Amino acid sequence: MTLTLRVPLSATLMLLVPAVLVLSSQASGAEGRTQNRLRNGSFERGLEGWSGHRSRLSLTRNGVDDNRAVRVSLQRPHASVEIFQQPRPVPSTQAGTVYSATAWARSAAVGERLCLRVQEWSAQQRLLDTSSRCIGLKREWQRFVPVNHVAVRSGSQLGVSLFRRGGSSGKSFEADRIVLTSWERPVLEEEVDDMLVENRGRSAPHGPKKPPPPTTTSETTTQVTTTQSTTTSATTTSATTTAPGTTTPAPAPPPPSTSRAGVGTQFHCTWGYYTDAERVTVLDRLAEAGAEWVRVDIGWSAIVGQGPYMISQWHVDLADRCVDLARARGLKVLGMLHMTPGWANGGQGATTPPTNVNDYAWAARWVAEHFRGRVAAWEVWNEPNLSDFWQGTVGQYVELLRAAYPAIKAGDPGALVLFAGVAHNDAPYIQAAYAAGAKGSFDVLATHPYQSPGDLPPETPDDGSIYRLSHLPAVRQVMRQNGDDAKPVWFTELGWSAHDNWPGIADWQRGVTPEQQGDYLVRAVRYTEANFSYVPVIILYRERAWAGDSDVHQQGYGILNGDLSARPAYTALKGFLRGR
Repeated sequence: MTLTLRVPLSATLMLLVPAVLVLSSQASGAEGRTQNRLRNGSFERGLEGWSGHRSRLSLTRNGVDDNRAVRVSLQRPHASVEIFQQPRPVPSTQAGTVYSATAWARSAAVGERLCLRVQEWSAQQRLLDTSSRCIGLKREWQRFVPVNHVAVRSGSQLGVSLFRRGGSSGKSFEADRIVLTSWERPVLEEEVDDMLVENRGRSAPHGPKKPPPPTTTSETTTQVTTTQSTTTSATTTSATTTAPGTTTPAPAPPPPSTSRAGVGTQFHCTWGYYTDAERVTVLDRLAEAGAEWVRVDIGWSAIVGQGPYMISQWHVDLADRCVDLARARGLKVLGMLHMTPGWANGGQGATTPPTNVNDYAWAARWVAEHFRGRVAAWEVWNEPNLSDFWQGTVGQYVELLRAAYPAIKAGDPGALVLFAGVAHNDAPYIQAAYAAGAKGSFDVLATHPYQSPGDLPPETPDDGSIYRLSHLPAVRQVMRQNGDDAKPVWFTELGWSAHDNWPGIADWQRGVTPEQQGDYLVRAVRYTEANFSYVPVIILYRERAWAGDSDVHQQGYGILNGDLSARPAYTALKGFLRGR
């Protein structure tokens, strides 16, 4: 009998949901900042300095902070309309300077697109470059994530405009708090409120400040990242599975192990469902349970999302917070850097390889140097044998790995470099990587030995397929044949999902009971320690369940509940780890 497998995938970034973090120690970012280059950006002096193209401008007193704003009304149907300042607010640029623009906007015409543009013009009035970002208009005020433009030459002029293409005559949008400033680095959304120079003694609109969404490959942004609920397909021979809710008795205890693996969990610290207090609580609970590691996924498309060499300080601050909180509790950190920013591959998607692997290498060196001595190891991407994370060939992955290895070592000679954890024990893929030249470009090889069907216990005998934990010797044999058997293997993801099964459920989606989940996790560690002494680190998937995942199977992973209360898996692991 054949079956279709969908495997649990994990590390996503920062991915599709913006993380929310309030850092009490976060600096205001005033250094390197100029004042707002736009005159009358909040319309406190009426419409002075502002012009409209194919539009009529008028004032409204229902602005962002209950003060003045501009209403831009279309004068002709289906025309493109624009509001801008003339003369241009930056009469002479400095090449390489970062100019950042943002604005607030709203409209009764919900869903229509409005774009914020920064355009650079030569002295001869030739358009040199444009940076832009578009949003779908809403009835309530919303702020553009900053548009960061790097001046391509000195002596150019720079202008800012709000632009909408088409629409019915008489339709309008409103705008307020339009800002253009120059910085030594890209501006972050939470810094925008400090950039206005009208100094009216008012704060931003009430409510928490929101961070910028992680950058994706499109101008409308929201990164990254493939969600952890992504699946893939493969075909194999089925094995006998247990009935739903039936506990498979543990085999006889293995002989005492001569090795002891360091156990940890995935920690989606940068994901949007976390508050800072929850981060602290999760790490406290992991340390209390005896965990030694956390695996933190970091988006390349977030850290360097706006353009080459343009570091997003907000995302760096968030990653700093995650790493420092973990280390303060004695936990070692494995960083995993993945997801391609749009500028690096022509906007083809976060899972498409970069056009130039040296762009990834630059980012890898930067993060390695920034976290030098704090992040113990770096994993180069995630599950490259699955198109959900890597829409490239094995040769392209090896090219990336070979560029990243010396870059990471240059940034932190003491950090280990991991060949990305492949989904399951995919020995054929690993052999293909060796054939493409992977040897010498990693210190550790990683796998994600999830069982399939999904309710098989960890000791299930090897059936010759890649879908068994017990198939790991095939991976080791590939390493031995390539002269790499002195290197360790890490499990950077491994887990079972706790949920009810139902008639006709796909084998890949089968769940276990909460009690089985804890039992199998402990047994997996014991089985690995007894049989695979070359596996010194086991990262369990994952730290916390999340009801927002896309299906029941993905929602079932986690040793803690969504409210951070202990699942049976947490209790079982704590008893095991603290007792050995």
